[in-house]
Amino acid sequence: MIPPDSIPHADLLGRDYIKVLVDYFYEKVREDLLLSFIFDDIAEFDWGPHLPKMYDFWKTMLFQSGSYHENPLRPHLGLS
Repeated sequence: MIPPDSIPHADLLGRDYIKVLVDYFYEKVREDLLLSFIFDDIAEFDWGPHLPKMYDFWKTMLFQSGSYHENPLRPHLGLS
């Protein structure tokens, strides 16, 4: 895994950079005992389809790309 501080530019330049940051973030989440429990045991997360959605979500938020078309709150409603 490439740590975000090794990215050679200060700015995010597109989806590849977003992917590095999102992958790094979720790698740390999965290593954390408290947070990994929430994702793995409570939400029963399927990481495979989730990560590409997060790349698209952040690409849309940062670059107004329109690549994310879902409601970001809907999947979280059933977790309360």
